[in-house]
Amino acid sequence: MIALSEEEKQQQLITSIPVILKSGLQNTGTPLPIIANKKDFYEVTRSQKLLVEVAERCAIQELAENAPLVEREEMEEDLFSYLLEPYQELPAFTAVLKCQLIRRQ
Repeated sequence: MIALSEEEKQQQLITSIPVILKSGLQNTGTPLPIIANKKDFYEVTRSQKLLVEVAERCAIQELAENAPLVEREEMEEDLFSYLLEPYQELPAFTAVLKCQLIRRQ
């Protein structure tokens, strides 16, 4: 695994959201990427945590605008994470939003 500086990790997180949305919508049926679980998360500073929280809010807003939920669909759970290894054209440590959706009858 390639070690990235904290600055590189932050920059990937902030700039990767549109790529993730596009890639996620185009790659149905392909093997799933390997993403970090909460136990894999590393310690961050307060300022880094703030950057992550801002990026998370931006990602949710962009997702809502570009891939809105369909009728009776609800987001039950979401987890912001990152890739543990490269996936297609995305490098390791790219931000990932894993959503669990439910459909109401």
